[in-house]
Amino acid sequence: MKFILLLIFFSINICSTSMERMSFNHQNDYREYLIYKPKNFNNLEKVNLLIGFHGYSGTASAFESEVTGGLNQLADKYNFLAIYPQGKYFYDFKTYNSKTFISSFNDLTGSNGKTADGEICDVDADPYPKYPECGEAGRCAWQSCSDDIGFIKSLIYNLKATYKIENIYLVGNSNGGMFVTAFACKHPELLTAILSVNGMQAKDLSCTPDLPVNAILYGSYFDTGVTPVNIRSEDGYFYEPLENTVTSWKQKFQCNSKKELAYSFNEDYVEETYFDCKNDKKVISILNLDAEHMWPEYGYIKETNQSIYFANGYCATKIQSYLGYELCDKKNEIGMTDFFISKLLSFKN
Repeated sequence: MKFILLLIFFSINICSTSMERMSFNHQNDYREYLIYKPKNFNNLEKVNLLIGFHGYSGTASAFESEVTGGLNQLADKYNFLAIYPQGKYFYDFKTYNSKTFISSFNDLTGSNGKTADGEICDVDADPYPKYPECGEAGRCAWQSCSDDIGFIKSLIYNLKATYKIENIYLVGNSNGGMFVTAFACKHPELLTAILSVNGMQAKDLSCTPDLPVNAILYGSYFDTGVTPVNIRSEDGYFYEPLENTVTSWKQKFQCNSKKELAYSFNEDYVEETYFDCKNDKKVISILNLDAEHMWPEYGYIKETNQSIYFANGYCATKIQSYLGYELCDKKNEIGMTDFFISKLLSFKN
Protein backbone atom coordinates (compact mmCIF):
# COMPACT_ATOMS: atom_id res chain seq x y z
CA MET A 1 0.00 0.00 0.00
CA LYS A 2 1.30 3.43 -0.86
CA PHE A 3 0.89 6.44 1.35
CA ILE A 4 1.05 9.87 -0.24
CA LEU A 5 2.06 12.23 2.51
CA LEU A 6 2.45 15.97 2.51
CA LEU A 7 3.88 17.76 5.51
CA ILE A 8 3.91 21.47 6.01
CA PHE A 9 6.12 22.43 8.92
CA PHE A 10 6.08 25.58 10.89
CA SER A 11 7.04 26.44 14.44
CA ILE A 12 6.18 29.00 17.05
CA ASN A 13 8.92 30.01 19.47
CA ILE A 14 7.84 30.58 23.04
CA CYS A 15 10.05 31.03 26.03
CA SER A 16 8.73 28.22 28.25
CA THR A 17 9.02 25.26 25.88
CA SER A 18 10.65 24.08 22.70
CA MET A 19 7.46 22.50 21.38
CA GLU A 20 6.63 23.13 17.76
CA ARG A 21 3.23 23.36 16.13
CA MET A 22 2.93 21.28 12.98
CA SER A 23 0.40 20.80 10.21
CA PHE A 24 -0.19 17.50 8.42
CA ASN A 25 -2.21 17.01 5.25
CA HIS A 26 -4.33 13.89 5.55
CA GLN A 27 -6.83 13.39 2.73
CA ASN A 28 -6.81 17.13 1.95
CA ASP A 29 -7.60 17.90 5.57
CA TYR A 30 -4.89 19.85 7.40
CA ARG A 31 -4.54 18.34 10.84
CA GLU A 32 -2.57 19.86 13.68
CA TYR A 33 -0.20 18.41 16.24
CA LEU A 34 2.52 19.53 18.62
CA ILE A 35 5.95 17.93 18.73
CA TYR A 36 8.52 18.00 21.51
CA LYS A 37 12.05 16.66 21.10
CA PRO A 38 13.78 15.73 24.38
CA LYS A 39 16.80 17.73 25.44
CA ASN A 40 19.18 14.83 24.67
CA PHE A 41 17.58 14.08 21.32
CA ASN A 42 19.97 12.93 18.60
CA ASN A 43 18.51 12.41 15.15
CA LEU A 44 21.16 9.77 14.43
CA GLU A 45 20.16 7.60 17.38
CA LYS A 46 17.12 5.43 18.06
CA VAL A 47 14.31 7.07 19.99
CA ASN A 48 10.95 5.97 21.38
CA LEU A 49 7.76 7.70 20.29
CA LEU A 50 4.90 8.61 22.62
CA ILE A 51 1.67 10.09 21.24
CA GLY A 52 -0.71 11.72 23.74
CA PHE A 53 -4.42 12.37 23.10
CA HIS A 54 -6.53 14.93 24.95
CA GLY A 55 -10.13 14.52 26.11
CA TYR A 56 -13.40 15.87 24.72
CA SER A 57 -13.22 19.62 23.98
CA GLY A 58 -9.65 19.67 25.24
CA THR A 59 -6.48 20.77 23.49
CA ALA A 60 -3.13 19.22 22.74
CA SER A 61 -1.28 21.83 24.80
CA ALA A 62 -3.61 21.50 27.80
CA PHE A 63 -3.11 17.74 27.84
CA GLU A 64 0.65 18.22 28.02
CA SER A 65 0.68 21.07 30.52
CA GLU A 66 -2.41 21.02 32.71
CA VAL A 67 -3.76 17.45 32.66
CA THR A 68 -0.52 15.46 32.88
CA GLY A 69 1.42 18.12 34.76
CA GLY A 70 4.07 18.61 32.09
CA LEU A 71 4.57 15.43 30.10
CA ASN A 72 7.50 17.01 28.26
CA GLN A 73 9.46 16.75 31.50
CA LEU A 74 9.16 12.97 31.20
CA ALA A 75 10.19 13.14 27.56
CA ASP A 76 13.43 14.67 28.83
CA LYS A 77 13.72 12.15 31.66
CA TYR A 78 13.07 9.04 29.55
CA ASN A 79 14.27 10.43 26.21
CA PHE A 80 11.18 9.91 24.05
CA LEU A 81 9.80 11.97 21.18
CA ALA A 82 6.44 13.41 22.29
CA ILE A 83 3.59 14.09 19.86
CA TYR A 84 0.27 15.71 20.81
CA PRO A 85 -2.39 15.64 18.07
CA GLN A 86 -5.19 18.19 18.19
CA GLY A 87 -8.63 16.70 17.84
CA LYS A 88 -10.85 17.98 15.06
CA TYR A 89 -12.58 21.10 16.34
CA PHE A 90 -15.29 23.64 15.58
CA TYR A 91 -17.19 26.38 17.40
CA ASP A 92 -20.77 25.65 18.35
CA PHE A 93 -23.22 28.52 18.88
CA LYS A 94 -26.50 26.65 19.31
CA THR A 95 -26.36 23.96 21.97
CA TYR A 96 -25.37 26.13 24.93
CA ASN A 97 -26.50 29.52 23.55
CA SER A 98 -22.93 30.77 23.43
CA LYS A 99 -19.73 30.27 21.45
CA THR A 100 -18.33 26.93 22.60
CA PHE A 101 -15.09 25.24 21.53
CA ILE A 102 -15.73 21.59 20.65
CA SER A 103 -13.00 19.07 19.88
CA SER A 104 -12.77 15.29 19.83
CA PHE A 105 -11.22 12.19 18.33
CA ASN A 106 -13.31 9.70 16.37
CA ASP A 107 -13.12 6.25 17.98
CA LEU A 108 -15.71 4.96 15.46
CA THR A 109 -18.46 4.64 18.10
CA GLY A 110 -19.36 8.13 19.32
CA SER A 111 -19.48 9.49 15.77
CA ASN A 112 -22.33 7.16 14.88
CA GLY A 113 -24.27 6.80 18.09
CA LYS A 114 -25.92 3.53 17.17
CA THR A 115 -25.41 -0.14 17.95
CA ALA A 116 -26.83 -3.20 16.23
CA ASP A 117 -29.70 -3.22 18.72
CA GLY A 118 -30.24 0.43 19.50
CA GLU A 119 -28.34 3.57 20.50
CA ILE A 120 -25.40 4.39 22.73
CA CYS A 121 -27.43 6.75 24.90
CA ASP A 122 -30.69 6.73 26.86
CA VAL A 123 -33.89 8.49 25.84
CA ASP A 124 -33.22 11.31 28.32
CA ALA A 125 -29.52 11.73 27.46
CA ASP A 126 -28.01 15.19 27.36
CA PRO A 127 -27.64 16.56 23.81
CA TYR A 128 -24.14 17.32 22.54
CA PRO A 129 -23.13 19.61 19.66
CA LYS A 130 -23.03 17.85 16.29
CA TYR A 131 -20.07 18.26 13.96
CA PRO A 132 -21.13 20.01 10.75
CA GLU A 133 -19.31 17.48 8.53
CA CYS A 134 -21.20 14.57 10.09
CA GLY A 135 -24.44 15.38 8.28
CA GLU A 136 -27.45 13.62 9.76
CA ALA A 137 -25.60 12.02 12.65
CA GLY A 138 -27.57 9.92 15.08
CA ARG A 139 -29.25 11.44 18.11
CA CYS A 140 -26.50 10.11 20.38
CA ALA A 141 -23.54 11.11 18.18
CA TRP A 142 -21.06 13.49 19.78
CA GLN A 143 -17.65 12.85 18.19
CA SER A 144 -16.01 14.07 15.02
CA CYS A 145 -16.55 12.04 11.85
CA SER A 146 -12.98 12.64 10.66
CA ASP A 147 -10.68 9.78 9.75
CA ASP A 148 -8.58 10.04 12.90
CA ILE A 149 -7.45 6.41 12.66
CA GLY A 150 -6.06 7.07 9.19
CA PHE A 151 -4.55 10.40 10.27
CA ILE A 152 -2.57 8.85 13.13
CA LYS A 153 -1.56 5.84 11.04
CA SER A 154 -0.17 8.11 8.32
CA LEU A 155 1.51 10.33 10.90
CA ILE A 156 3.24 7.31 12.47
CA TYR A 157 4.51 6.17 9.07
CA ASN A 158 5.87 9.63 8.39
CA LEU A 159 7.56 9.91 11.78
CA LYS A 160 9.13 6.47 11.28
CA ALA A 161 10.49 7.65 7.93
CA THR A 162 11.89 10.82 9.52
CA TYR A 163 13.29 9.52 12.81
CA LYS A 164 14.81 6.26 14.03
CA ILE A 165 11.69 5.20 15.94
CA GLU A 166 12.12 2.11 18.13
CA ASN A 167 9.02 1.68 20.33
CA ILE A 168 5.65 3.36 19.85
CA TYR A 169 3.34 4.18 22.76
CA LEU A 170 -0.11 5.75 22.80
CA VAL A 171 -1.64 7.40 25.86
CA GLY A 172 -5.05 9.04 26.03
CA ASN A 173 -7.35 10.67 28.55
CA SER A 174 -11.15 10.27 28.42
CA ASN A 175 -12.16 10.62 24.73
CA GLY A 176 -8.45 10.37 23.98
CA GLY A 177 -8.39 7.07 25.86
CA MET A 178 -11.33 5.81 23.80
CA PHE A 179 -9.41 6.66 20.65
CA VAL A 180 -6.22 4.98 21.87
CA THR A 181 -8.22 1.79 22.44
CA ALA A 182 -9.81 2.03 18.99
CA PHE A 183 -6.46 2.59 17.28
CA ALA A 184 -4.98 -0.43 19.07
CA CYS A 185 -7.87 -2.51 17.75
CA LYS A 186 -7.29 -1.35 14.18
CA HIS A 187 -3.47 -1.29 14.10
CA PRO A 188 -1.94 -3.35 16.92
CA GLU A 189 0.97 -4.20 14.63
CA LEU A 190 2.21 -0.59 14.85
CA LEU A 191 2.25 -0.35 18.63
CA THR A 192 4.40 -1.38 21.56
CA ALA A 193 1.83 -0.53 24.25
CA ILE A 194 -1.12 1.72 25.10
CA LEU A 195 -2.40 3.48 28.21
CA SER A 196 -6.09 4.39 28.18
CA VAL A 197 -7.17 6.55 31.13
CA ASN A 198 -10.91 6.78 31.83
CA GLY A 199 -11.56 5.85 28.20
CA MET A 200 -14.29 3.21 28.24
CA GLN A 201 -15.89 2.79 24.83
CA ALA A 202 -19.59 2.80 24.03
CA LYS A 203 -21.58 -0.15 25.36
CA ASP A 204 -21.71 -3.08 22.91
CA LEU A 205 -19.22 -1.32 20.61
CA SER A 206 -16.03 -1.87 22.60
CA CYS A 207 -13.46 -3.49 20.31
CA THR A 208 -10.81 -6.19 20.67
CA PRO A 209 -7.58 -6.27 18.60
CA ASP A 210 -7.03 -9.22 16.28
CA LEU A 211 -3.38 -9.31 17.29
CA PRO A 212 -2.15 -9.09 20.90
CA VAL A 213 -0.87 -5.72 22.09
CA ASN A 214 0.37 -4.61 25.51
CA ALA A 215 -2.32 -2.55 27.19
CA ILE A 216 -2.96 -0.67 30.41
CA LEU A 217 -6.69 0.00 30.78
CA TYR A 218 -7.48 2.40 33.63
CA GLY A 219 -10.79 3.42 35.18
CA SER A 220 -11.96 5.50 38.15
CA TYR A 221 -14.59 3.88 40.37
CA PHE A 222 -16.55 7.06 41.11
CA ASP A 223 -16.40 8.32 37.53
CA THR A 224 -19.92 9.35 36.52
CA GLY A 225 -18.87 10.82 33.17
CA VAL A 226 -17.35 7.72 31.56
CA THR A 227 -18.27 5.10 34.10
CA PRO A 228 -16.12 1.94 34.24
CA VAL A 229 -18.65 0.07 36.39
CA ASN A 230 -22.28 1.20 36.14
CA ILE A 231 -22.81 1.30 32.32
CA ARG A 232 -25.08 4.39 32.35
CA SER A 233 -23.24 7.65 32.81
CA GLU A 234 -24.59 10.78 34.45
CA ASP A 235 -25.33 12.34 31.05
CA GLY A 236 -27.29 9.30 29.89
CA TYR A 237 -24.66 7.59 27.73
CA PHE A 238 -23.88 3.87 27.97
CA TYR A 239 -20.32 2.59 28.40
CA GLU A 240 -18.78 -0.86 28.34
CA PRO A 241 -17.61 -1.82 31.85
CA LEU A 242 -13.86 -1.99 32.27
CA GLU A 243 -14.10 -5.60 33.41
CA ASN A 244 -15.86 -6.64 30.19
CA THR A 245 -13.22 -5.08 27.94
CA VAL A 246 -10.35 -6.57 29.94
CA THR A 247 -12.00 -10.00 29.86
CA SER A 248 -12.45 -9.81 26.10
CA TRP A 249 -8.82 -8.80 25.53
CA LYS A 250 -7.26 -11.38 27.85
CA GLN A 251 -9.34 -14.16 26.33
CA LYS A 252 -8.52 -13.08 22.78
CA PHE A 253 -4.81 -12.91 23.67
CA GLN A 254 -4.97 -16.30 25.41
CA CYS A 255 -3.50 -15.04 28.67
CA ASN A 256 -2.90 -17.94 31.06
CA SER A 257 -1.76 -16.24 34.26
CA LYS A 258 -2.99 -13.47 36.54
CA LYS A 259 -1.38 -11.36 39.24
CA GLU A 260 -3.31 -9.04 41.58
CA LEU A 261 -1.86 -6.05 43.38
CA ALA A 262 -3.28 -3.35 45.65
CA TYR A 263 -1.35 -0.16 46.34
CA SER A 264 -1.91 3.36 47.60
CA PHE A 265 -0.56 6.83 47.04
CA ASN A 266 -3.03 9.58 47.88
CA GLU A 267 -5.67 7.34 46.29
CA ASP A 268 -6.12 3.56 46.41
CA TYR A 269 -5.68 1.28 43.40
CA VAL A 270 -6.41 -2.32 42.46
CA GLU A 271 -4.27 -3.66 39.63
CA GLU A 272 -4.75 -6.95 37.78
CA THR A 273 -2.09 -8.11 35.35
CA TYR A 274 -2.83 -10.85 32.84
CA PHE A 275 0.32 -12.40 31.40
CA ASP A 276 1.65 -15.54 29.73
CA CYS A 277 -0.33 -14.28 26.76
CA LYS A 278 0.15 -14.93 23.07
CA ASN A 279 3.29 -13.21 21.71
CA ASP A 280 4.34 -12.54 25.32
CA LYS A 281 1.98 -9.55 25.66
CA LYS A 282 0.25 -8.34 28.83
CA VAL A 283 -3.09 -6.77 29.68
CA ILE A 284 -3.19 -4.64 32.84
CA SER A 285 -6.43 -3.46 34.42
CA ILE A 286 -6.18 -0.63 36.95
CA LEU A 287 -9.16 0.61 38.96
CA ASN A 288 -8.75 3.74 41.06
CA LEU A 289 -11.04 3.19 44.05
CA ASP A 290 -11.30 6.85 45.07
CA ALA A 291 -11.29 9.07 42.00
CA GLU A 292 -13.92 10.62 39.76
CA HIS A 293 -13.38 11.46 36.07
CA MET A 294 -9.85 12.76 36.59
CA TRP A 295 -6.29 11.99 35.53
CA PRO A 296 -4.69 9.88 38.31
CA GLU A 297 -4.71 11.86 41.58
CA TYR A 298 -5.33 15.22 39.90
CA GLY A 299 -8.59 15.48 41.83
CA TYR A 300 -7.02 14.74 45.21
CA ILE A 301 -7.31 17.66 47.65
CA LYS A 302 -4.67 17.45 50.35
CA GLU A 303 -6.45 19.82 52.74
CA THR A 304 -9.58 17.66 52.92
CA ASN A 305 -7.98 14.30 52.07
CA GLN A 306 -10.70 13.80 49.46
CA SER A 307 -10.83 13.24 45.73
CA ILE A 308 -13.21 15.39 43.70
CA TYR A 309 -13.94 16.34 40.10
CA PHE A 310 -13.22 19.78 38.70
CA ALA A 311 -13.05 20.96 35.10
CA ASN A 312 -9.56 20.60 33.67
CA GLY A 313 -7.96 20.51 30.24
CA TYR A 314 -10.47 23.03 28.82
CA CYS A 315 -7.84 25.60 27.94
CA ALA A 316 -4.73 26.12 25.84
CA THR A 317 -1.20 27.37 26.33
CA LYS A 318 0.35 30.16 24.26
CA ILE A 319 1.39 27.81 21.47
CA GLN A 320 -2.31 27.28 20.71
CA SER A 321 -3.55 30.77 21.57
CA TYR A 322 -5.05 31.00 18.06
CA LEU A 323 -7.85 28.70 19.22
CA GLY A 324 -9.34 31.54 21.25
CA TYR A 325 -9.50 29.30 24.33
CA GLU A 326 -8.67 30.69 27.77
CA LEU A 327 -5.06 30.19 28.80
CA CYS A 328 -4.37 27.29 31.14
CA ASP A 329 -3.94 28.43 34.74
CA LYS A 330 -3.89 25.11 36.62
CA LYS A 331 -1.32 22.37 36.58
CA ASN A 332 -1.29 18.81 37.83
CA GLU A 333 1.71 17.45 39.69
CA ILE A 334 3.95 15.24 37.58
CA GLY A 335 4.42 12.43 40.13
CA MET A 336 1.54 10.11 39.21
CA THR A 337 1.99 10.80 35.52
CA ASP A 338 5.59 9.65 35.95
CA PHE A 339 4.41 6.49 37.72
CA PHE A 340 2.04 5.46 34.95
CA ILE A 341 4.22 6.58 32.04
CA SER A 342 7.16 4.61 33.43
CA LYS A 343 4.88 1.58 33.69
CA LEU A 344 3.88 2.09 30.05
CA LEU A 345 7.50 2.51 28.91
CA SER A 346 8.49 -0.75 30.60
CA PHE A 347 7.00 -2.55 27.58
CA LYS A 348 9.49 -3.06 24.75
CA ASN A 349 9.33 -4.59 21.30
